[in-house]
Amino acid sequence: MSRARILIVEDEAIVAMDLQGRLTALGYETPGVAASGEEALRLTESASPDLVLMDIRLAGAMDGIAAAERLRDRFGLPVVFLTAYADDDTLERAKFADPFGYLLKPFQDRELRTTIEMALYKHRADRNLRRLTRMYAILSQVNQAIVRAVSRAEILQQAARIIVEYGAYPLAWVAWREGDAVFPVARSGEDGGLLRREGAYDLNGPEAAGVTGTALNTGQTCAVNRLLDDPRSMLWREKLAELGIRSAGAFPIRFKGEVCGTVSVYAREPDAFDREAVRLFEEVALDVYFALDWIENQEQRRKAETELYSTHRQTTAILESITDGFFSLDDEMRFTYFNAEAERLLNRRREEVIGRTLLEAFPEARGSVFELNYRRALRDRTPLSFET
Repeated sequence: MSRARILIVEDEAIVAMDLQGRLTALGYETPGVAASGEEALRLTESASPDLVLMDIRLAGAMDGIAAAERLRDRFGLPVVFLTAYADDDTLERAKFADPFGYLLKPFQDRELRTTIEMALYKHRADRNLRRLTRMYAILSQVNQAIVRAVSRAEILQQAARIIVEYGAYPLAWVAWREGDAVFPVARSGEDGGLLRREGAYDLNGPEAAGVTGTALNTGQTCAVNRLLDDPRSMLWREKLAELGIRSAGAFPIRFKGEVCGTVSVYAREPDAFDREAVRLFEEVALDVYFALDWIENQEQRRKAETELYSTHRQTTAILESITDGFFSLDDEMRFTYFNAEAERLLNRRREEVIGRTLLEAFPEARGSVFELNYRRALRDRTPLSFET
């Protein structure tokens, strides 16, 4: 198991060095020390810490409480406050930053370790609960959108929008494959120039080494939880850091037995794509497949109905133009069609006979004789003749 990374924010250099040594001795990594709130934000972008130890009183325009609020809102990081002050005003202000702990200086190593471990545990538990709640909301909304969607483009765009809106992910997009070319056919969120506006990605080029390219080429889910440390982010690392993105996952969409695209999702926190999140996003991709299959079947059905209707109109036009009387009956001897010449010859308007049996349309003996002659013609496969 990897060691937790703890960012120290302390403007007294001697205190910061002592704290760094104590954390190292306790088995933690310390990726950096910041002396101000502004510096803490910059270091967080590049160092991807798991937790921040923050002194409340800091030099500069931003104190520890304001910096903690920014870290929470932008990166979702847990913050433990370090302070020598325990007055009521400071405690009340600190509550607004939702800290995961509050250590009064001086403190012992045991107290430091216990506070850090409890904060990390609570953060993981809270994050997992929020993530699962958001994921089930995504699944529910995607299923509802699928029912209403009428085209492939609408399904894909709705899926991307729902992931960002209901999952609180900063960016989601759908990659669609055509041969070795990959097009961003739907997107939602702020990409900061990460995605192309025009043109395609080449699955034979260097971009194929990315998370989405890997999923398309292997046909398997590709989830990277420490994205900035992974070689698959090399081409986009600078933009990813600017956007504060720490994790990414690409989930294949299969259609007609082929991997035709991916649902690609980005998260600001590291380790965002654990086993449960991967499973749920794979279910989203599967729902998209079912929707695409349903849409295609609907389109084929509509096309067949259109062709049938066109053929029917052409046939009707021919039957109405011929000089012979023409009608059709179903298995129950009910009229299903009656052309204009049949109206004239049999002295019946079509609305009087359509849907009625021979006996109903031609009562008494005439109808009986008509039916008898009709059945004989069917039996002997001979033309039907009658007198009017």
